[in-house]
Amino acid sequence: MKRKKIVLVMILFVLFVNGCSEIKRINITKQNREKNILEGKKIEESNSVKLSNKESSVKELYEKLNLNGKLQYKIFQMAMRGFDLISPPQKKYIAIIDFTQDSTKKRFFLIDIFNKNIVYNELVAHGMKTGKKEAEHFSNKENSHMSSLGFYITGESYFGSNGYSLKLDGLEKGLNDKARERDIVIHGASYVSEESIKEMNRIGRSWGCPALNPEISKEVIDKLKGGNLLFIYANAYDNSSNLLNS
Repeated sequence: MKRKKIVLVMILFVLFVNGCSEIKRINITKQNREKNILEGKKIEESNSVKLSNKESSVKELYEKLNLNGKLQYKIFQMAMRGFDLISPPQKKYIAIIDFTQDSTKKRFFLIDIFNKNIVYNELVAHGMKTGKKEAEHFSNKENSHMSSLGFYITGESYFGSNGYSLKLDGLEKGLNDKARERDIVIHGASYVSEESIKEMNRIGRSWGCPALNPEISKEVIDKLKGGNLLFIYANAYDNSSNLLNS
């Protein structure tokens, strides 16, 4: 009888110890879960703060450049997001072309990111098959004579049939990655001028190149060449970019 009592006591003791261990394990698991949730929230809050700070700095730069009324904030925001995602080899300049504006408007912007100023705000041509005064149709195909949208990295300068020019490498597959094959370059063209606007109520058109007034094209090319970012925007870009929509 005594032996049975001893065995019973031992069983109860083992069950008690195991029960305490299980309760302790549950408590530790619960604490760890709560800790992970708290840390997750902190990470989310930290990321939110980072995004908020980044957005704030983009807005601040936009206002510093006095772009309101010249370039939509949405376009500038997209350009700077691309700048951040792509992280181009050179980070001093970014060029933005706003094809939502017609060709009589100064829709080319060369921005000095480092010194926070606009170096040039000038006229720029679109492709002859892209539209007359308005830029409406875009293509990545060879011989389409249309402009291509999206982000480009600037390459090397050279002298070609259009004089001093700048090679461009399109970064977005299906949108502008045929830029080299199509000879889409920045160059100067006499038809990009106020005189052309007076004569035709628009500037002349290229074969797809973002052509500039020859009075400023050389300096623009020299500043942009060798790994800076170019962003060409029109409303059609919103649903076409894999880069910003990924």
